[in-house]
Amino acid sequence: MKPVFTLLSILIFLAQPCLYAQLPEAPIEAAIAVSSTSPFVRQTFMITLTIITRDIDIRQQLDLAELPPPEQMVILGTFEPHPIERQINGPNRVETRRYQARARALQPGPASFSPVLRLTAQRRVRSFFGSMIEENPVSIRIPPVALTVRPLPPPPDDFCGAVGTFSVDVEVAPTNVVAGDLLTVTTRLAGEGFLDNLRIPAVPEAALLKTYPVKELPGEPQQRRFAQTVIPKSEAVSAIPSVSFSWFDTPQGRYVTHTAGPFPLQYHDASTKVIKQFRPDDEIARQTNGANGATARWRQRLGEGRHVTVQCASETEPRLAPSFHSRATFTIPAGSTVQLHERHGEWVLVAFRGNRGWIHDEFLLALTPEQNVDSL
Repeated sequence: MKPVFTLLSILIFLAQPCLYAQLPEAPIEAAIAVSSTSPFVRQTFMITLTIITRDIDIRQQLDLAELPPPEQMVILGTFEPHPIERQINGPNRVETRRYQARARALQPGPASFSPVLRLTAQRRVRSFFGSMIEENPVSIRIPPVALTVRPLPPPPDDFCGAVGTFSVDVEVAPTNVVAGDLLTVTTRLAGEGFLDNLRIPAVPEAALLKTYPVKELPGEPQQRRFAQTVIPKSEAVSAIPSVSFSWFDTPQGRYVTHTAGPFPLQYHDASTKVIKQFRPDDEIARQTNGANGATARWRQRLGEGRHVTVQCASETEPRLAPSFHSRATFTIPAGSTVQLHERHGEWVLVAFRGNRGWIHDEFLLALTPEQNVDSL
């Protein structure tokens, strides 16, 4: 006798695959490890997030919540993924994912954090209707990580503020000069660690040595470059004085002092080349006389530390220092547009096609009253 399926039994049979397709709690483990459990304040250390899954996939969009407040610890950048490790453990497919990020603790003392990992778990399941991908949001409380953040020892007077492992290079160029030449003291600090708010010591001004403030130059990641302009006013200055500064070396757990210099100077005779100074003809003279107001305006803007763009009235050769006896470095064609950066007496520091040098202000073409100085 053939079995007879009632309508009720058929409905129950069709409903059962939905029960089989439900995704159980995702088998996921997560943990966090740090490269140092007792870092110094502002020391860079690594945080490694490890996620182990069994027979499921996860989306790459991960979220770590309930991290320490930014005034206590800062995560530098994002967690970078490492290659996934896969293995077969019996009937199970096990995948290990690791993500790493750099971090710094900003306050001394004990610290503990237990973040929450949020992700989306995916699993392929089979049913009466075929296979499908089901997704479930998952939140995992990661076991706590304890740190003991050590304070820095009392710093020396020449502490520059860097914390980590660094190399330092200081150079002075040129060193074969004429009195009055412009020299540049360049300091490069490179390595791994904290490089914010650095205080690079300056060569001090002396009776026969003119110095300018230290300025930062463009650099690369994990590198800071600084430059200071100095001018020996007399051949009695035999060397640029040495400079010393310290940083905290985290592997050694102590301050390291670097002293560079002194830097000996050699002097050569000033060039006997006669410099043809620009003398405007009557037409340009009339234009200049009518543009005194505009000239005063760009001079005022330059004095306020604002950059101004003008034209060179004739071909000129910028100098290393604000002196006709200083060495010429490149040539600016007549009518070229230059940017003014600072003024020293009758000399102006200009930039042209990536080069910088000093030219006498009489080589500059005065702006006409019709030109809009404020737009430059």
